[in-house]
Amino acid sequence: MSDIHGCYDDMIKMLEQIAFTDEDTLILAGDYIDRGSQSFEMLKWIESNPKNVIFLEKIMMKKWTVLSTILIVGVHPEVKGLMRNWHA
Repeated sequence: MSDIHGCYDDMIKMLEQIAFTDEDTLILAGDYIDRGSQSFEMLKWIESNPKNVIFLEKIMMKKWTVLSTILIVGVHPEVKGLMRNWHA
């Protein structure tokens, strides 16, 4: 799956439609945040590090994620914690 672009609820609905379970593996190919209204929710989900999800990254994804987070949600206290844990 790719190009979620901050549409967290839509992603969850799609996973429900295919009956995704803990026995399955989901591969996410980038573009996790930015256009939709739920980029913060998406970042929180990524931070929870689901065991059956593989996150692929484009070369600039980490830097873009930090910049997008600042632009989209500001420096929210929970975002500061996320940013501290992500390395450029």
